[in-house]
Amino acid sequence: MKITPTLRKLVSATALLAVCGIFWPLPSSGQTRLRLGTLLPKGSSQTQALEEMGQQWKAATGGAVTLTIYPGTMGGEKELVMRVRAGQLQAATLSVGGLSDIDPTVGAVQKIPLLYHSLEEMEYVRSKLQADLEHRLEDKGFIVLSWTDAGWVYIFSRQPYTKPSEFRERKSKIFVTASDLNEVDLIKNI
Repeated sequence: MKITPTLRKLVSATALLAVCGIFWPLPSSGQTRLRLGTLLPKGSSQTQALEEMGQQWKAATGGAVTLTIYPGTMGGEKELVMRVRAGQLQAATLSVGGLSDIDPTVGAVQKIPLLYHSLEEMEYVRSKLQADLEHRLEDKGFIVLSWTDAGWVYIFSRQPYTKPSEFRERKSKIFVTASDLNEVDLIKNI
């Protein structure tokens, strides 16, 4: 399995949290089971990275913390957020769409098409606003474990579009690939 640098950062950042997990108050049974919902498909490299993270958590805590991943089986992101709020899940991977269900201001940084010219520019802006965004999410009961990026959104059509008005005027089909999943791993306050 080839793990990209972004996935390696995800696993490394959350693996550090596993060490911190040793200090989490554990239930009287000595076992903490974390359930994570994701839209990522089962068997994908991203899901495999999450599974590896769960194995690291289990090893770092001597089996006291286990992670169960539910890939693509818990509904859409809105349902994932509702399940975390209800306590059915303790964590979820979310794109900006799911994060906007928690706090709409997150969309101001991520949802505006063609706002950024490069990933570096987007990361710079996010680094300046990250603390505020995380505080807003925390105020609503969610803790950000890590921010990751999966690329850009690409729009495909049979004819060129150069201005927003052309989208309104033409009736052709447009295909959008969602490679710009600015995913965030969230865990509800325990």
